[in-house]
Amino acid sequence: KFLTKRSEQPNERLKNIARMLTVQRAKQTKAIDVKNLPLNKILVVETSYEGILRGILSLFQLTKGQPQVHHIFYCSDTTSWTEMRAFAYRCFYSQGALHQLIQPELLSALVQDQFTQFLHKLAKQQPKRLFRLGIVTTASTSHLQLVNSLKALQIVSTIQDQDLLDKTALQEVIKELIKGNSTLVTSHIAGLGKSTYIRDEIQRNHKLYIKFSISGSINVDTLAERLRTLGKKMTSIDVALHIDIGVVDNIQQLNELLYCLLLFRSFRLGQEAAYIPANIPIYIELDSSPHSLTAHAKIIYFNFYHVIILKL
Repeated sequence: KFLTKRSEQPNERLKNIARMLTVQRAKQTKAIDVKNLPLNKILVVETSYEGILRGILSLFQLTKGQPQVHHIFYCSDTTSWTEMRAFAYRCFYSQGALHQLIQPELLSALVQDQFTQFLHKLAKQQPKRLFRLGIVTTASTSHLQLVNSLKALQIVSTIQDQDLLDKTALQEVIKELIKGNSTLVTSHIAGLGKSTYIRDEIQRNHKLYIKFSISGSINVDTLAERLRTLGKKMTSIDVALHIDIGVVDNIQQLNELLYCLLLFRSFRLGQEAAYIPANIPIYIELDSSPHSLTAHAKIIYFNFYHVIILKL
């Protein structure tokens, strides 16, 4: 009933998806009384790179939304207008669910301009539709083209640092997401048997041992494809995953990948997606080289993990 003839044009397919989502939601939910809902909001957090995760989780907390990875979109200098238009549709037609745009300063000036014009167009065409957009940026918002253009909608609010989660609250949110099902194993020097310790622990708990290594130059699509090949094995509750992290070229991309994978149990930073069931224990082994230890110190959420440090 909701299907339309498949169009070969990406623009038309996106519009058809938006129409179907609108009709399906109307069938599945009660009519929303716009007068009783908070005003549309675009919430902006300006932070450091290390503060991105805190910003993301704070926005979910402030809007009383459950953190969900498919409501988070990570920008890069290769993000296309087609991807941003699809994000705009998801955000605008999600009946008030918060969608977050991370580091939009990485987008080209053209894509930023196209996105803001498109959101203006949607808001003008359907002024009563509620949407919420979160923006987490490491750039100065006063110089960020995308934010300044959206201010014309008169619904942009900047979230101050004191309104974000403090360290204790952030720790509680992360613990709730992890649910005690992830363990970090490290040591200050190499050769102390981290891999052996993890394998023995998994066998002691009568689980099937699966190892997944990450090192060198990270390609998230390749990693997602590799994880999917393990997917059939990870459907059982009698499985535990050992993620072995070696020397990695791009610690920033590793950081984004890991907090999606470990906190939300899924990620989609490129074109491919991957998922790990929440009931599967994860053991993370960190490389012990001086370079890696310095780099791993930048991965903030490791501070909130159950950590086992092997010593001589």
